[in-house]
Amino acid sequence: METIILNSAVFGDNYVARVYGYNGIFDNANCYTLEVLSSANNFREDGTDLTEETKPQIYFYPNPASNQITTEVYKSEEDIITCHIYNALGQLVQTRQIEAQTGFNELHFDVSGLSNGFYLFEMIDSQEKNIQKFEVQH
Repeated sequence: METIILNSAVFGDNYVARVYGYNGIFDNANCYTLEVLSSANNFREDGTDLTEETKPQIYFYPNPASNQITTEVYKSEEDIITCHIYNALGQLVQTRQIEAQTGFNELHFDVSGLSNGFYLFEMIDSQEKNIQKFEVQH
């Protein structure tokens, strides 16, 4: 049984992981190919597929945001997503159209030019329309 030790301190955009073989043995000649998956969502371990009822809701991080806000959205098939950001007065301050792929899509939005305050994020695709509130704080 292998042991993976993860240093959760971030160095730039990198994490440090060390892989030790059975009984702590490490051998440079027998290296691993280590696939690392990272997500802000919990991983599913039961092998079941996500359905309309079990797919995660849209959320943002960090919230409040200062420079960039990120959201992850799950799509069961490729789709065009239109995203709008509205200020507290209901004025459109940013819009983008994104070609979403099947599965999880990580979307990044630059909010560095927005004033401090609350905003509404509207996401429209071929199936639904979602609105979520987030905060910008510099």
